Amino acid sequence: MQYLPGIGLLGTTLPVFMMMVIPTLAAPIVDATSHTHYLSQAQLNTQPKRMQSIHIAVIGEVQRPGAYFLNVAAQTDGSSVSKQQLPTVIQAIEIAGGITVHADVRRVQVRRRINNSSEPTIINVNIYKYLSEKDLSQDITLQEGDAVVVMNAES
Repeated sequence: MQYLPGIGLLGTTLPVFMMMVIPTLAAPIVDATSHTHYLSQAQLNTQPKRMQSIHIAVIGEVQRPGAYFLNVAAQTDGSSVSKQQLPTVIQAIEIAGGITVHADVRRVQVRRRINNSSEPTIINVNIYKYLSEKDLSQDITLQEGDAVVVMNAES
């Protein structure tokens, strides 16, 4: 059983989870002024959080080309508002097993359809520049439906 922030306990059944959590809710809580309070009216929310994902393709000179669902990470900044962090080109290539020996890391494309256009917009990405110069602008965020194309060095 593993605890994951924002998700809860992974690898347990709902009855076991409730047996572990409900006794905790009845435990005393001490506030900043050292007065003890009990959560007598606490309610347990057992609704699973939905993990949002985007569907993308990674093709060309990668170990496992294909279609992937990449999770959108939720980040909180200390307030109750959470921000979404979209997956990046580097993360997509890593999930596809990395590049092959024939990959041209200076010529990676993100093909994106904008407003249902018939032709995709091509965004050129230079992974070599990202790795050698730490140019973070090369690791662009992906959107639903993007295709990451890693070109062949010999073509």
